[in-house]
Amino acid sequence: MPSVISRALEMAESALEKGTELCESSRGKQIAQTIVKQLKTADAWAMASWGANELIALEDGLQFKVKGSNIKSGGRVQIRLNAADTYDIRLIRVRGSSVKEVGSADGVYADQLVDILDGLIG
Repeated sequence: MPSVISRALEMAESALEKGTELCESSRGKQIAQTIVKQLKTADAWAMASWGANELIALEDGLQFKVKGSNIKSGGRVQIRLNAADTYDIRLIRVRGSSVKEVGSADGVYADQLVDILDGLIG
């Protein structure tokens, strides 16, 4: 019987594979899968606590929908790998045709991702 953590990781990876329409490159998909694994390794329940869904691989990262105290609906997180091998995070609110950045963090190391995202999402 697989552990709860490995099952959660499998579910996230499965969702990622289903939602890769924005990225056709294997490099982009690999970066997105690495981010999911790093998040799950740091805190197996973090993505579930943020209500993360609709995972999409980007050319240089990962995007997913979230709900939290700082963003009630229409929230999306983008995590992008930068040239310094750290991550840039953007929290975006989408309402109709309106898109607004409501939080960000640059130069985030993998082991800081969950803590930074917790603070941004709430």
